[in-house]
Amino acid sequence: MLVKLKEAQRELIEAINKAPIKRNITIILAVCLVSLFFDQWTKSWADQNLANLSHPLPVSVDKEMSVRDAIVQEMGFSAAEVDQLIEDRLVALLPQEPVKDPQRKAFSEDNLVRGEQIYIFHRGLHRAPRVISTIRTAVNKGWLSSDLRNQKREVLVEGLTAKTLAEVIAADQHQLSEETILKSFERGFVYVPKRLFAIGPDKEIVPGEIALIRSRGVDLISGFMGFRYAENPGAAWSFLASASPGVRFWFFTVVASIAVVILLILSLVQPSDKRLPLWAYSLILGGAIGNLIDRIQNNFVIDFIDNYVGDSHWPTYNIADVGISVGVGLLLLDMIRTWRQERALARKG
Repeated sequence: MLVKLKEAQRELIEAINKAPIKRNITIILAVCLVSLFFDQWTKSWADQNLANLSHPLPVSVDKEMSVRDAIVQEMGFSAAEVDQLIEDRLVALLPQEPVKDPQRKAFSEDNLVRGEQIYIFHRGLHRAPRVISTIRTAVNKGWLSSDLRNQKREVLVEGLTAKTLAEVIAADQHQLSEETILKSFERGFVYVPKRLFAIGPDKEIVPGEIALIRSRGVDLISGFMGFRYAENPGAAWSFLASASPGVRFWFFTVVASIAVVILLILSLVQPSDKRLPLWAYSLILGGAIGNLIDRIQNNFVIDFIDNYVGDSHWPTYNIADVGISVGVGLLLLDMIRTWRQERALARKG
């Protein structure tokens, strides 16, 4: 085994010495930087312009006006689109008073079935909050039975009703530090509404209130492509999506980091006559880094490109995934081209 490792090391050093390093580094940097820019920019756009129930868009004002006018003014949406959102009952108002006590109890005997929704604006009141279901978190963490009604609200962990809002947030949002959570309470960035009600077109919003757009997508090509916000906590086909946040974070961070190192080495050692593989590995490298940044920051990857025909949808993806897919396609193309060349040489021989 040691001999094989030494041989592999020697071959790698020889490949690096023969490769046009300056050219390779230039192409790698150019492709990765362009790929990363478009990937992070489009994810930021999706974060700030697309919404679903777990990722509502907040709207606040500095003077009293109708919610309709506030959304048009603050979000830049057309008046017709805002009218449709309100008509579809997709806009609601949060209660004016936030919860500032992180030690407030999250559970009581009366809410062990329905639970509560926690809205934590850890990035500020102008950015989409994390929405946490106390009951879902309790079931996922094994604090409660997943079949509460049939098992008569059986409490699986002693002292459940002593758990606080801060503890529930920390258990559900692994990427948020204790300091971030406590500061969010201190600044009045945490809301626990008993219930949200859709508002009408004439509803007024005053300074201090927050309107939530609870769902918004963009149709790009009707019947084929649109933009829909989605979060993928796992890998392709939701691999490990149900694992604990801690397991997902370390597994995907370590695996992605190893992949980035391998891809960088493969890109650097490409010889002068291998331009296509160099571009391919650079595209894959850029996509891998883009998604790795998401996992380190959020413990999930933002996806937003939705292809569909009728009711059939392709798994939602992002620009990083496009770069990875194009890179893999180029590698396959190079393999086919190399195979044809070798076959032609064999025939001549």
